[in-house]
Amino acid sequence: MTLVAADAYKIGTTAGEEMVKAIGEGKVAVCRGAAGSDVSESRSAGFVDALEGTKVQVVNQQNGDWANETAMQVTENMLSGAPDIKGIFVCSDNMLSGVIAAVDAAGKTGEVTIISVDGNKSAVDEIEAGNCYGDVGQYPSKVGEIAAQTAVDIISGKTSSDSYEKFMDAGIIFMSMENIEEARKAAY
Repeated sequence: MTLVAADAYKIGTTAGEEMVKAIGEGKVAVCRGAAGSDVSESRSAGFVDALEGTKVQVVNQQNGDWANETAMQVTENMLSGAPDIKGIFVCSDNMLSGVIAAVDAAGKTGEVTIISVDGNKSAVDEIEAGNCYGDVGQYPSKVGEIAAQTAVDIISGKTSSDSYEKFMDAGIIFMSMENIEEARKAAY
């Protein structure tokens, strides 16, 4: 059995590395997905691990439950508890507008660097609007393409199912103003 997807841990490490480049030093928070979600856990762990040995420190992590309203509430709480937060990692674009709303309500638009995950067109719009610094985008069409080709190869007898790794990485792209045209093409 093979899973075709973007590597969730690598998504987190990429976001962490980009956060360090963007802010250099300071406190950051993480708006996680749902409690117990493997994807949320892996993305968060990758982000935290990428900050080791840097001057960027995670001071709070809360579950946004993959929902804008919840993400807005937990972001408000995190900003209240640490008003000097310089960055927020959002584990999915599903929560991005809630995080942006909370940052805006706190009067910190432009002061807090936000990096999200997924590569939705709405996230690219937020990057262009200056509300989001960047987004670790995935390639859902590439996931489907690889999975379909793998299935066809196995069903046709061209290859056996045990010849595939358990995980096939479909890749990621870091979207920002530096590559906005490429980001637009990759966004879904």
